[in-house]
Amino acid sequence: MLKYRPEIDGLRAIAVLSVVFYHAGFNLFKGGYVGVDVFFVISGFLITSIILKEVEHKIFSILSFYERRARRILPALFFVMLICIPLAWLILEAKDLERFFKSLSAIPTLSANIFFWKDVVYFATASELKPLIHTWSLAVEEQYYVISPVLFLPLGRMKNGKSIVLVVLVCLAIFSLLYAQVLSEKNASKNFFLLPSRFWELSLGGFVAFLPPCFFDIRNFYKRCLGGIGLSMVLFSVFSFSKDTQVPGFVALIPTLGTALILMYSSRDTIVGKLLSWKPFVSVGLISYSAYLWHQPVFAFNRYYIGQNDLGIVLTFFLIFLVLLLAWLSWRFVELPFKNKMRIKRAFVFKFGIVSSLFFIVFGHGFSKVFQDYGSDEKTAGLLVNHSAAYFNGIRNEAIFMESLINAQLTSPEIVVIGSSRIMQVRSPDQRKLLNLGVSGSTLRDAIGMAYLVDKKLKPSVILVAADPWLFSSQVIYGKYKTLENAYFRNLGRPQADSSADSKSSGIKYSIQRFYDYTTFSMQIPRNDLPEIKSKKRSDGSHVYDSVYISKSQIDIEAGFDDILKGKVLGNRSGNTHFMKLKSAEDEFVKFIKEQRQKRKVVLVLSPYHPKLYERIIKELPVFIEIEKNFKKVAEENSIQIIGSYDPRAVGCIEDEFYNGTHPKDLCMKKIIANINY
Repeated sequence: MLKYRPEIDGLRAIAVLSVVFYHAGFNLFKGGYVGVDVFFVISGFLITSIILKEVEHKIFSILSFYERRARRILPALFFVMLICIPLAWLILEAKDLERFFKSLSAIPTLSANIFFWKDVVYFATASELKPLIHTWSLAVEEQYYVISPVLFLPLGRMKNGKSIVLVVLVCLAIFSLLYAQVLSEKNASKNFFLLPSRFWELSLGGFVAFLPPCFFDIRNFYKRCLGGIGLSMVLFSVFSFSKDTQVPGFVALIPTLGTALILMYSSRDTIVGKLLSWKPFVSVGLISYSAYLWHQPVFAFNRYYIGQNDLGIVLTFFLIFLVLLLAWLSWRFVELPFKNKMRIKRAFVFKFGIVSSLFFIVFGHGFSKVFQDYGSDEKTAGLLVNHSAAYFNGIRNEAIFMESLINAQLTSPEIVVIGSSRIMQVRSPDQRKLLNLGVSGSTLRDAIGMAYLVDKKLKPSVILVAADPWLFSSQVIYGKYKTLENAYFRNLGRPQADSSADSKSSGIKYSIQRFYDYTTFSMQIPRNDLPEIKSKKRSDGSHVYDSVYISKSQIDIEAGFDDILKGKVLGNRSGNTHFMKLKSAEDEFVKFIKEQRQKRKVVLVLSPYHPKLYERIIKELPVFIEIEKNFKKVAEENSIQIIGSYDPRAVGCIEDEFYNGTHPKDLCMKKIIANINY
């Protein structure tokens, strides 16, 4: 056994309190998320130290290694997950409840970080509202625990095993750090969540464990200085970093090297060691794991129910107190009993882990299927008949929602907007009634299908059609919008078998869904149509992005440009081939607008791109320029007005008037819509 070092628990306290205060919303702790990086270094140090010690005494056992990890991680984790189930049921909207159950099944498979990385999609709930998103860091550690025993196997089997392991670890860590730095500029989300870019942080703690005694045998004066520098580096990161800081990357060396210095030179006979060994710090450090587990669900459920990111100072401090109280209870009655090997034997620990894991996997997967076809689309559309806005997080399929919104209209709007999410911010330029029917990734078939649904119920005098660059290509066909494709074929007089998920649930599924309806406290009607922490739809169909999404920095926005240019945002295709014009698609588009022109005024709308993205588009996707010329040519030949431009400079839109690279804000679209000649 390693000698107990209370200063490490004190360091854990600083790490977990930084994370808690960061997620509580305190601006002073704007870099508090680095507490996770501190935890990674500590974990790497302790794990490597234990393995080295056991190998030295020839008692290392992989089975014992995983037993210790299971005792440490699983009981408190599964307990928190279990408590979250009824809370999620009562508070979350149906679609978010489905995502919650999916995350529930991902955690026991050690893939929570992969799940939450892939869960970043259009209109996905803000991370602040996801009760279990913080388990991504546990998945990273667990994946490291799977790898580390294999890496350390040569220790006791080869003459120079320790040197070999150290060299391999150094090489992997250097590669991981370089990879993280490159990825921080290319794909911030992938960089943040996945093990390859976090491996070096855990390995850094391992290096400290490998260091020979001579590295630690220095004068107390230097120990005090180095320990103080280490603590200063950690605290500097907590108070100076922000959401724009590219972590993990080279900049993350500040808190991680600081942590390493504390581990090396902050023994109890130093000032920093005495500070970190202060009883209140040690007490919080002892419950730090449970505190980390509890803090996200406590804040997320409250924010979700209230609908605001800012919880208010009184409620915030109460919730912090609640987190610490729950943490102590979990530590005292869950963590400690499972750590007692005399009380709970190895066989029970493994059986408990396997049975509990299977329960959450099966339960989570099963209930996610129950809510996969929950009819929230029609319900939300119906709410907008009598309310100015409704929360949009629970929507399963935008196409079904829009069809329901059309059918729910009591009077016909004068203006209808159809197209992709790039036109969703269009609102009425005057007192005319407008209905925005923008659907994410709308294809030509979607536009034709939507117009068909409009003609069945509504009689608008003007229709605005988004002239998106992919409309002349038939490559962009999404299975997600089969309902509109069905409407497209119905327009041609060839109705297809409706294979969408719009069918009503029956039997057990239906009973569970109805029980949810009667028991949930989920809020569907907001107090206004202004941005909140949850996204909304206004009664005119325009979209209100959540407050977290709209506050993205320009660095975050520019980080997504590569995916857009490679076509990953639109159908997972790359380069110019994604936008290759097909004559058949152009002919069908021309036929479509001619048919619409016979019924009403048609206006084509070219939504601009982010200024810096457009600069790259000119160089890397010049086909955009040709596509815009084609749209203008089609408009001229058919005497149809066309407004806007892919070039933001041509319409006077600046960087701050974009949510991201492809979506203009309403201020930008208002400038364009003002040019319509009624």
